[in-house]
Amino acid sequence: MALTKRRSASPTSGETRRTNWAGNVRFSARKVASPTSTDELQEIIAGAEKVKAIGTGHSFSAVADTDGLQLDLTRLPRIVELHPAARRVRVSAGLRYSDVVEMFHRNGFALANLPSLPDVSMIGAIQTATHGSGKGQRSLADSVHAIEMIRSDGELVRVQRGDPDFAGVVVGLGSLGVVTSIELNLVETYDIRQRVYEDLPLERAQEEFDGLMASGYSVSLFHSWSRPNFVDSLLVKRKVGGVGRFPMSFFGARRAARSRHPVRGVSASTCTQQLGVVGPWFDRLPHFRIGGTAARGAELQSEYFVPRAQSSAALEQLRRCAASFRQVLLVNEVRIVSGDDHWLSYAYGTDVTGFHFTWKPDREEVWKAVREIERHLVPLGARPHLGKIHSLSADEVTRHLPMAEPFRSLRSRYDPRGAFANSTIESLGL
Repeated sequence: MALTKRRSASPTSGETRRTNWAGNVRFSARKVASPTSTDELQEIIAGAEKVKAIGTGHSFSAVADTDGLQLDLTRLPRIVELHPAARRVRVSAGLRYSDVVEMFHRNGFALANLPSLPDVSMIGAIQTATHGSGKGQRSLADSVHAIEMIRSDGELVRVQRGDPDFAGVVVGLGSLGVVTSIELNLVETYDIRQRVYEDLPLERAQEEFDGLMASGYSVSLFHSWSRPNFVDSLLVKRKVGGVGRFPMSFFGARRAARSRHPVRGVSASTCTQQLGVVGPWFDRLPHFRIGGTAARGAELQSEYFVPRAQSSAALEQLRRCAASFRQVLLVNEVRIVSGDDHWLSYAYGTDVTGFHFTWKPDREEVWKAVREIERHLVPLGARPHLGKIHSLSADEVTRHLPMAEPFRSLRSRYDPRGAFANSTIESLGL
């Protein structure tokens, strides 16, 4: 059944979006198009020399940039088609997670995983392998059953799980075509409780990392590295009906008496409710409430993924170099992601631990910090998030992307004229 289907009467063109969410990337597009139908979008793409769709702009690299035509897809018809028997939903481009999750819940369904910030583009998050955290939890792309996209010749194609191209298409960095809709697999709705623990001994985190990260449905560590031997906070999210009560002490950390923002000293008013209060999945799995931004763009981000077996070693490497970057750091979040078969996924073929860094908006100092962290983590097999800041060369990136060559071949079939290419894709040789 179609829960929402609306066509906008807004104009088909306007001003280009000048910068990304954080303001550190100035977009190169000369024009913008805002189509109101798929037919119109197909015509625009087929006739454009260079073209790229833009979502919520929540990337920190130039992965969504183009020096040609920028596409704003928010004026396309909004479509949410729920298929209860199949436990699937089809959603159109331009929608954010926050636009649809409550609707899923009201109809008895849920997604298995969500990003920490729900007000981001669904398609943009999936195309860049955005993830949550938790034992057995894969990236958000794992929920995709099928994807519809327009290739550079204007043809609309549908690729579903099990098709030969699917593993290459679902995490495509927007370089294969413009995605118009996705079909997602759903699960039965569920409730979550979450609790924060403070001052986790780093030594315990290193020694018992696997058990610690498996102690909830979703688990995150937050560290400012101001006191290297103690992790600032541990955020544990558990399904109601699963593991029992939250103890006062946990892996040597103490239970927080009040709600805590991931960044020390910042009000928790934008965070989803903590203190063990039961709430629906969409209002507990994200760290931030719908409409509650993390830092209003006054930040930069980078992230590196190391094989799960190297987690303790990575924590030790960061402890050793913390003095070189902690002055420009807001918070370092540590999460786990299970392996998948998506070609450009950071978890392709192996379970990984993601080390996410939220930085103060001091670009010069951040670049110094990033290079120092890479010097310590790359020897452990770190893969950078391509939607965030990094300084690694194409060789260093593709060395840990075993399906880079098949992806190049896929691009040559879907986009033989390079309409969706940009500086990020070209610099990596993808």
